[in-house]
Amino acid sequence: MTVMRHIAMAVALISAAPAAAALLPDTGSTSDQSSAAPAEPEISAERAASDDAKITQRIAGIFTELPDFENVEVSTREGVVRLSGSLPDAEAIARAENIASRVSGVVTVENAIERDLSVGQNLSVLGEIASVARSLVAGLPLLAVALLTAFLIGVVGYAIA
Repeated sequence: MTVMRHIAMAVALISAAPAAAALLPDTGSTSDQSSAAPAEPEISAERAASDDAKITQRIAGIFTELPDFENVEVSTREGVVRLSGSLPDAEAIARAENIASRVSGVVTVENAIERDLSVGQNLSVLGEIASVARSLVAGLPLLAVALLTAFLIGVVGYAIA
């Protein structure tokens, strides 16, 4: 009986060794640890005024291609991008900030975009309902043809029976 316990304990220790090794902290050099974490880019001491204009132009160009961001204004000074204007929801505001922060040369983003609480902007659900209703009306002729076909198949089937 004790032999079986010893064998079971040996198997348990052998199978637990890889799990224990995974739980131990890495004792490697600190350079390995620093390369694992993404380093923040350094802020350059020298900047040209044309860099700010390029950043502003790039972000404004991206926002021009996205219809939701037509009310957002962009300005840049010393690599600091300032966003202003209005958007209908917090998700769109966060998305605009995320897009601006990913452009090369941006040091930080000052997000001054306000949430647009106007009735027209926030009743887009009614617009979607109207669109579905228009699609339904456009599909009525097809629905009529399908019902007529089903009726004719039923009449022919009844006549044959």
